[in-house]
Parts: sequence; C-alpha cells; structure tokens
Amino acid sequence: MKKLFKITSLLGASNLILLLSSIIKNKIIAVVLGSSGLGIVSQVTSFLNLLTGVSNFGIQQGTTKYTAEFDEEDSHKILFASLCFIFFTSAILLLITSFFNNSITQWVFYDQAYRRYVLFAALSAPFISSGIMLSYYYKGKRNINLIFKVNMISAILGLLISILLIIYLGIKGAVYQVVVTYLLSFALFVYYLFTREKSHKIKKFYDFNIFKNFILIKNMINYGAVISIAHIFSVLALLIIKSLVVNKLGFHFNGIYQSVLIISGLILSFPYETLWSYYFPTVCKEKDVQIKKIEFTNFTNFLVLTATPIVILIFLTGKFIIPVFFSDKFMEAVNFLNIRLLGDIFYLLTWPVQALFLADKRFKYIVIFGIAPNLLLVLSSLFFLNIFSFSGIFYGYLFSMIISFGVHVLSLKKKYPEFLNNNAKLFKDIILSILVIIVSFIALNIPSLKSFVIFVLIAWFFLIFKESKNIITLIRGYFKIG
Repeated sequence: MKKLFKITSLLGASNLILLLSSIIKNKIIAVVLGSSGLGIVSQVTSFLNLLTGVSNFGIQQGTTKYTAEFDEEDSHKILFASLCFIFFTSAILLLITSFFNNSITQWVFYDQAYRRYVLFAALSAPFISSGIMLSYYYKGKRNINLIFKVNMISAILGLLISILLIIYLGIKGAVYQVVVTYLLSFALFVYYLFTREKSHKIKKFYDFNIFKNFILIKNMINYGAVISIAHIFSVLALLIIKSLVVNKLGFHFNGIYQSVLIISGLILSFPYETLWSYYFPTVCKEKDVQIKKIEFTNFTNFLVLTATPIVILIFLTGKFIIPVFFSDKFMEAVNFLNIRLLGDIFYLLTWPVQALFLADKRFKYIVIFGIAPNLLLVLSSLFFLNIFSFSGIFYGYLFSMIISFGVHVLSLKKKYPEFLNNNAKLFKDIILSILVIIVSFIALNIPSLKSFVIFVLIAWFFLIFKESKNIITLIRGYFKIG
C-alpha cells in the first residue's frame, strides 16, 4: 500500500496547485465580472466539455487500460491509435459546429452574440482532448512523477496568463483562459514524448501501421465508445440543466450554480485522480478476484474516511469559503452548496463500482450507469425546479444520486456477491458516515443545533477509529493488503 500513499501524495500536491490556481482564477472572474460573467464562462466550459467528451469518445480510459495491460514495447501503438481517433472525431465536430453555429449558440446561450465562443470551443477541443488523453496514457504507465510536473508547471504558467487575459480583455479573456492550462499541458506532454522517450520507441511510433493494427484500434474504440456514452450523457445532462437555468432564471443564477459546481468539483478532483491513477489500472491488471476485492474495499474505505470529515467541515465553513473563493455577492450559494455536497457523497460511492465493472468490460452496466442516472437527473431537476425554483436543481441532483447509489449496490450484489460477503466493517463505516453527514446537514438548518455538528464529527471519528490504538494501526487496518 506504499504505492497508494506515494501516488496519493504526489497527486494531492499537484491537485493542490491546480486547486489554488482555479480558486484564484474564479475569484478574479467573480470580482471583475460578477455572477453573470461566471455564468457565461460556465456555459463555454460546459460546451467545451461536451465537445471533448464526444471527440475522445471515452478513449482515455481505453488508453489507460490497454497501456497498463500491454508490454512497454507496445505502448506506442496505443498512443498513436488514440491520437488518430481524437483528431478525426474533432475534425467532424468542428464541421458540424461551423454549419450549425446559430442553432447551437441559441441552445447554449439563448443569445447569438456568443457565436464566436462556440467556434472557439470547437477549435480548441482537439488539442485539449489530446492533452487529457496523454495524461491518461502516462497514468496507464504509472508515470505519476511526470503527471505531477506537468500539472504543476501548466497550473502556474496558466494562472499567470489567465490573470492577464481576464484583467485586460474582460469577458473575452475569461473565456479564452478556459483553455490555457489544458493547452500548456498538451504542449508539455508532447515535448516529453519527443525529447525523453527512447529513440527506438519514437521510430516505432512513426512506423505504426493503422491497417495492421486495426484490431487494437477497434478494441480501443469499442471500449471507449461504451464509456463515452456514459460520459456524454453526464456532460449533456449538465449542459441541459445549465441552459434551463439560463433560460428561466438568467446568467446570474447560472453563475451561482457554477460557483457551487466549482467547489464540488474541487473536492471530487482529488479522489477522482486517485481512482484513475491507482485503483482503475490496478483492477484492470489484476486477475485474482480476492485481490480485486481487497483493492475495492481499500479504495471505498479511502473515499469514506476522507470525504466525510471534508464535507462536514465545509458544511460548517461554507459561509466563509464562498466569499474567499468568489465574493460576497455569491453568499446565496451557501445553502445550495450543502445540498450538492450531500448528493456528492452518494455519487462518490458509485465510483469504485463503476471502475470495477469497466475494468471487467461489463459494458451493458456501464451504459446503464451512464444513461439512467443522468436522464433521471434532468427529469428530477426539471420537476423540482418547478416546485422549489432554483433550489430544486440541487434537490433533483440529491434525489437522482441516491437512486443511482442504490442501483450500483444492487448491481454489485448481482455480479460480485463475493465483494459483499464478510465485508461488514466496510458497510458499517459507509452507513455510519452517511448518517453522520445527514444528521450534520439537518442540524445546520436548525440554529440551536449548529454547535452540535462538532460533537457529531468527533463521535464519528471515535466510532470509526476506536479500534486503532495509534496512527500505524489505523493505516494498517484500513489500507492492509492481505
């Protein structure tokens, strides 16, 4: 388990730098352009995410999987197949976006004044997708040191460039800065590829025969296509909800919504990196079911033990965090943030199950996991929006994530019953943590019980760790490899 802690430490450090960079950029946008400005940038970002999701068609995960499984000498085949696929699909998307620019702009912004931003996103998508794919490629090779260096350099340089763009170009600069860090990452990965890889690998990279290796490309596309369906539905659902907010409530509320998503995303980014950098490659490579069970238990424990105190602390400090991240004009986001974080806990607990099914190529379930929860999210958000106005968006998210969590547990019970047998400790910790978060959420909405939340957190910590006499015992108890 030393590898997990090493990877977690490096990724944690790089994510901290990215987090601080993101906080500063969003702070400047919030202060200079206000909630409406953040709402406009949010729409550009969401549309760009949709384009990159379609253009890579889930091939990043396929890249990680096959890179982890293939020998070192064959990794160039995976890399070149991914790059060819991404640039081909990006070219098609650029043509579609150019021909239907007016209709797409109306759907995303409800205002033709933003047509240029739609084209800008389409032009940037292939380079951003390639940069993200290269990151997943090196995750498959477990070159975490490189990923750390690229994240650190691109975050720092990207921050400096973004600040200048926002200050001197206003809303245009705020839109342009969305892609700066991604483009820097792409450039750094490409530089490493052509200057640090061994010469014989580069020669094989050039000598790659698409027709000879058609089966590999077909397998990666088939693998990626299933993942992409899930990802595209997720991004599309978010864009539909945001467009719904813009249409019914305006860019101001879309900016408030985006502020909540930003904090939520920053919290989820750390376990997400650990998921794809350690847990997913490990369960892809391991064939022994018992070892997979141990990895599943360890990673789920890791999520529970880190997410619970973080969520409760944000419950307590949200009214201080919002002004720091944005400005006093965003204070109404505090209550919405708490509802979102409650849903995030259930969303987070679905990740180990999804990665396990994905590693074993249970594609039918991946499609179900991708389509059903996001379809439910859109419908429930629309339903609750008409009842509770803006807060209904967040109640819809919470409702859909609870249902999704239940579906994942039932699917795990059906296909991997051995993962649930003799795992009472894990389930006890999950149930206890969920109850503690719910109790804390309720207590914070009752003024006389706010101070009670601290005691709830202390009680949770005692119950979870009461069997551990010291920190070494704690680590061995929760991250032990049998």
